[in-house]
Amino acid sequence: MFRQKNGEKKIVCSFPEGNGVDHKDQRPFAANYIVTFDDAELFMRKQNKLIQVGLHCCSDHKDFLNSLKEKSVSPTDKDDSDDTDSQCHSGDNDYITPGPYKSKPEQKVSSEVGKAISQLAKAAGIPRTGLHGAFSSLADETKRKKVEGFGAIMGSVASYMAPDAPEALIQAFCEKRYHATNSSLTLEELLKDTAEWFYVANDYREKTEVLAQIAMRFRYEQIREFIPDLTLFRFTAARKLALRRYDQWKQPVMKTIKVRYDKEYINLFVDFITSPFVMVDLPFGTKKAKLSSGEKFEIPNTLRKHHKREIINMFHKYLIEMDRSDVKLSYSTMNKILDICVASQKISMQYVDYFVANGDEAFDSLFEIMDSLDKSGLVEETWKKDLRQLFLEAKNYLKTDYRMNVKINSSCPDHCIVYSLSDPTNSNFCAIDCNELTENGHQHQSKCDRCSILPNAISKIVEKIDLILSENENDATIQEQLSDFKEMIAKNEKAIEEQKQHYLRSVYSDTVRSDIIDNLKEGEAFVTMDYIMKFIPTKNLQTQRDWYAQKGNSWHCSHIFARIGGKIVQHSIIHILGFEKQDARVVTTIVRDLLTRLKSWNIHTVSFRADNASCYHNTELLVNLFFMAGTIKINVKRFSFSEAQNGKSSADTEAARLKRIIRNWIDSGHNVETIFDMFNALQSGTIPLCALTVVVAKVVGKNFEAKNTLTGISKISDVTFDYEKKELRYWQYFNIGEGQIMKVSDYLNLALNAKLEILQTTNHDPNETGYLFWRPLHLTANEVEKSEIEQISIDARNLNENEMDLGEQLLIADQDTFFSCPVDGCQKSFIKFGNLQRHFLIGKHQFPSDKCTLNDYAIKEYARKIEGITPKLPELLKLTENISGNDDMCVKKGWAIKKPASRTTYTADMKKFLDGEFKAYQDQGKRIDPKDVQKKMAEIKNSERKTRFKPTERLSSMQIGRYFVSKLNKLRGAENAAENEGDTH
Repeated sequence: MFRQKNGEKKIVCSFPEGNGVDHKDQRPFAANYIVTFDDAELFMRKQNKLIQVGLHCCSDHKDFLNSLKEKSVSPTDKDDSDDTDSQCHSGDNDYITPGPYKSKPEQKVSSEVGKAISQLAKAAGIPRTGLHGAFSSLADETKRKKVEGFGAIMGSVASYMAPDAPEALIQAFCEKRYHATNSSLTLEELLKDTAEWFYVANDYREKTEVLAQIAMRFRYEQIREFIPDLTLFRFTAARKLALRRYDQWKQPVMKTIKVRYDKEYINLFVDFITSPFVMVDLPFGTKKAKLSSGEKFEIPNTLRKHHKREIINMFHKYLIEMDRSDVKLSYSTMNKILDICVASQKISMQYVDYFVANGDEAFDSLFEIMDSLDKSGLVEETWKKDLRQLFLEAKNYLKTDYRMNVKINSSCPDHCIVYSLSDPTNSNFCAIDCNELTENGHQHQSKCDRCSILPNAISKIVEKIDLILSENENDATIQEQLSDFKEMIAKNEKAIEEQKQHYLRSVYSDTVRSDIIDNLKEGEAFVTMDYIMKFIPTKNLQTQRDWYAQKGNSWHCSHIFARIGGKIVQHSIIHILGFEKQDARVVTTIVRDLLTRLKSWNIHTVSFRADNASCYHNTELLVNLFFMAGTIKINVKRFSFSEAQNGKSSADTEAARLKRIIRNWIDSGHNVETIFDMFNALQSGTIPLCALTVVVAKVVGKNFEAKNTLTGISKISDVTFDYEKKELRYWQYFNIGEGQIMKVSDYLNLALNAKLEILQTTNHDPNETGYLFWRPLHLTANEVEKSEIEQISIDARNLNENEMDLGEQLLIADQDTFFSCPVDGCQKSFIKFGNLQRHFLIGKHQFPSDKCTLNDYAIKEYARKIEGITPKLPELLKLTENISGNDDMCVKKGWAIKKPASRTTYTADMKKFLDGEFKAYQDQGKRIDPKDVQKKMAEIKNSERKTRFKPTERLSSMQIGRYFVSKLNKLRGAENAAENEGDTH
């Protein structure tokens, strides 16, 4: 390493930083010492790093190396270590040696060889090659000369043996020595493991696959020492398989021609990949793009319908059709542009939020209406494109920026949570006017142009349809078709409005949950309860007959956040209940057992959260919680219900952890058929799951004898408990309004006498050594080594949330991989997966506004096409510029309150149609598809050639599916009854 001094380059101390003395970027010129072989070997053994022999260093670093010698291990320790020769590595400064160094025994050299070496050294001009005594006892300068002489002799020999490339020969020798000097113990362990995998393999193919991993590195005789019955034929087959894979993995040699890129060609390709044929809709959420300078930017995210190779092939065909053979873009260039212009790959989604699914279907229906108008020649194509763009903008705004704009208090009524969730019909659930607030008082005078895009687009399409109707009064076909369209538009608008309301309620529900966790004090807990999907009994080797007609075992998860030692930690309690019903009686007994355990763990205050299932959302559970708190001497502070279809987060995450361990237990050759098998599976593994209590139980005792339900119980989202006044206070939406009072004395007849009989349980305790009872939020591993538990607990206490959150440190941290939050639209990223898990469990998501500030040309153009700021897309602001003047579009107070679901009324004509479809499917032996029936219901005509069902009478696929399930159950019940009657005769 050199530095400039007086215009000349001079050698300075080149010792690696972070070891010994820190020069702080001012390396001294006094580099009078050289790193010897012994120094390098000792440094590798002590620091697990390799430094180059002959490296110049200063006196301070020489003293540092000498201090390592003083601390060196005793000869006894060296004798117990593994054999490891000195190794030659090129450019690997972080090499970790397999084990402590052990000197090889002295090797004698014959007199003839010694004379030959002396003559060679003399001819090469190398003095004093011989040595009398131990090399380790030589002075440092003498050792250095010996090293230089050895290098010169090697150079001479290499020049003789490979005169065209002596350096390549020396390098190959060093690499060969690197592989040859691996510990024999390590190779033995590798071959033993391979032999074990070989014998575990089930068939010939698997055994050959195992052997192929090592067949190219070891001889047949070496492997036979560990696999005695290995035949030469099988060994040869394994080598052939390894060679075939090697040939398949080799990169093809292709002739490359570098051509300077043309911006026109880049623009053409970016236009193509942002077209509707490749990209779905407009941006939703954001992704991070990295420029050539290393700087990261957020660009709007899109969803691509095709893989990269398909897109490139489509572009080639597109160029041929456009007769653009002049466009020269290589495959690698287009592939690189697709990589830097990041987008999500299209996948299918199941069991999604039905509010979101219905809203998306409503937008699709609006697009179909516009396409029908265009195909019929009733509208201009430019009108359809502009209006379609408006609907796309409205759709993507709801999915991205709207959630970010929603606030507790806002001057825009579409964004103000307090205004949107205040019930004007009930003063107890209605907050005071926002302009009367002492803090954050405001008037609702602002209007959001982007929130107004949807109603404006709806009004435009309705006005257009009205105009067409007035121009075609005598055309009965057009009159009927467009009248249906108007009814469908109204129905779709309602579905989209419900989606918007759901987003606002979800934001508030998540905020309430995060506030509860943040405000936990020492000794307080927050419990999320949820039933896990019933576990179907499973065998390791299961026949098809065993799989059908099985009854699942019920199990319940209670996931606990608690503040212990000043930090948030977690624990889970699993109740395995067999075939017990999932009702209020069972949940009440589970909660009693849960509170008893929390009390024994020094938890004094508990808050609960659950979904809106009837087993939780009932008066019986709330009243008995009040009674149990007094009996167990624990403070039940609050019960919160999540927004419908908004998930339970932590309980679902914990369920995935449990299902995985059961799956592993089954794969290892065990059956899980009973509740006790489930218990054993959850305790399986060399290291059991940490932070878990498993209980096998059954409920004994009578059900609730009285029925006394609180009016409007289904609308309640939050309940607090007042033990002094012996009352419960509840809200539609927490702290919006004063809430209503429920006197416990009015519901004394709901006390439950049933209890949980424990059949089997784990006995872990918070004070137990050797088991991690409270798991830190940042801990990702499900299994924890006992020796690491104490250190993990210390790390958890020292964890700072600011260290976890990458936030503004993205441009500072130099990391190759970031873990991004999987929640759609959340921009949070983390260096460690454990920190991502902590963020996901707490639920503090950050939704950014779509923005794009890029320097690289391709990324810049890509973002411009997506955001719609190029002249090719309609100017959305011009299309919506008059919206702010329309007072009719201002939302009313309480507009986001969830409306009670209306019951589906099946008319006689509906039943006749559905029964006919059911019979047709049954006769054909086909599986019923509600989607096809829904489509047919919209298209079927009556005897007068008119639409049989009006849009308001048409059922959704979900409603159709429910009808068919009910009919199928009745049919099966009748068949079973007939069989039972036949058996009695």
